[in-house]
Amino acid sequence: MLVAGLAGVAGVACLGTPAFATQPTAKLQRALDGVVAAGAPGAAVLVRDGGRTTRLASGLGDLATQTPMRAADRTRIGGVTKSFTATVVLQLAGERKLALDDTVERWLPGVISNGEDISIRRLLNHTSGIYDYAGDPAVLAPYMQGDLTHVFDLRTGVQIAADHGPLFAPGSQLSYSNSNYSLLALIVEAATGNRFADELRARLFEPLRLRATSFPMPPRSTGPTPTATCCSTAGRTTSRPGAPRCSDPPARS
Repeated sequence: MLVAGLAGVAGVACLGTPAFATQPTAKLQRALDGVVAAGAPGAAVLVRDGGRTTRLASGLGDLATQTPMRAADRTRIGGVTKSFTATVVLQLAGERKLALDDTVERWLPGVISNGEDISIRRLLNHTSGIYDYAGDPAVLAPYMQGDLTHVFDLRTGVQIAADHGPLFAPGSQLSYSNSNYSLLALIVEAATGNRFADELRARLFEPLRLRATSFPMPPRSTGPTPTATCCSTAGRTTSRPGAPRCSDPPARS
């Protein structure tokens, strides 16, 4: 669901349309090889057609070590993390631990200048008017400099968004913003008293048996603030601070 999502496999596609899924494996492999030939370091594809699943890979998963891309490599799922986040928020609303019309100010006092005018509902549907911190060059800097395992702190992103100020009056327009879901993760923590990663694990990962799905956390020295990113490959999500590649074991929620 976030910037850290840039750190995973160079190219991953999940294709489920029958017309595509019925193509011969050899043709799929040639297509993947073509992606690599066009300049991508590596690519992987997952095709599900009924009860049949095809996984293929091409190229390299790690340029430094020349490690081949593997279909089983774990991959950061970036913005797909928002689906997990929204699910937890809606569960909490169903349990009456928060309400969709609660304001940001109600749960995170003073964090956003006009937080009293922004509801949880507006965060969920991207009508808050809050600047997308991913658009700030400082956010992409670690990744552009080669630190693809950098775990971005939620509160840092929210502060960047707050510093930029609102883009428009809440509810008047729609604008996709990663900052909305960083705030939602922090609201989950405020409403439950638990780390966002722990809520994801207890409410989704464990009940759904997503054993290889995780939510990376910043190093312990920075405190218990989770980042807003998930990782996954063929049903997995992973990434761990300091890991050399996203395909290495363990990680985050």
